[in-house]
Amino acid sequence: MVIDFHTHIFPDALAARAIGGLEQSGNVKSVLSGRREDLLASMKRAGVDYSLNLPIASRPKQVESINSFAISVNGRDGLFSLGGIHPLYENYREELKRIRAAGLIGVKLHPDFQGLFIDDEPMVELMEACRDLGLLVLVHGGMDVSFPHCHHCTPERIARILPRLEGLTLVLAHLGGYNYLDDVERLLVGKDLYLDTSFTLGRFGREQILRIIRNHRPDRLLFGTDSPWDDQQSAVSAVKDLPIDASLKDKILYENAAGLLKLE
Repeated sequence: MVIDFHTHIFPDALAARAIGGLEQSGNVKSVLSGRREDLLASMKRAGVDYSLNLPIASRPKQVESINSFAISVNGRDGLFSLGGIHPLYENYREELKRIRAAGLIGVKLHPDFQGLFIDDEPMVELMEACRDLGLLVLVHGGMDVSFPHCHHCTPERIARILPRLEGLTLVLAHLGGYNYLDDVERLLVGKDLYLDTSFTLGRFGREQILRIIRNHRPDRLLFGTDSPWDDQQSAVSAVKDLPIDASLKDKILYENAAGLLKLE
């Protein structure tokens, strides 16, 4: 089994515009169209059994419509979805309850797109509210190619707020910090948080990635691709080719994610 814990899809009517804007702002080229059916076809090619969609609420006014879409795709055809929450959305506590009632396991935060630092008080209070409701939080870590000069979620900022977030199921994307792997090793490896592999394998030093994987808690590692920005088939192969124990590969590729998704 393979579970991709980090993908992005959009409603069909919005996908072309959303992907085009992100390609332009980040100077990157998507592998897929951003449509649900395109991701399902990619999963079939790559041997991915389940994928988790991570919506981003860039502005407070987007929250309810984003979550309505997330709820509509969750639990269908091998797709699951987190919710999207903006910390400045005034009714976020009720929206978190709606997300939980609909069966979503948590929310995605992207501090760069949302314009707040991860250790700003509204962000921390939102994560505390998620913890109190039993919702996990997945956060973009490190640099985003669309925001190369201001990084709102660094390992240092995460380390600063971890004591307040005790008991929260926290997932950091991009092995904890895209372009910040030195700080990840120094500050986050071994902590009680999850790291996903999205958009890192083949982009940073192989030995450093192996150190992080081997030294972090084996039950706190997740496979992710960042599809449509990376190819699922290539990313699956990259993990399978790592010189690590088969049992650890299984934890990364599906066992840890299956626990979070409550799969039997």
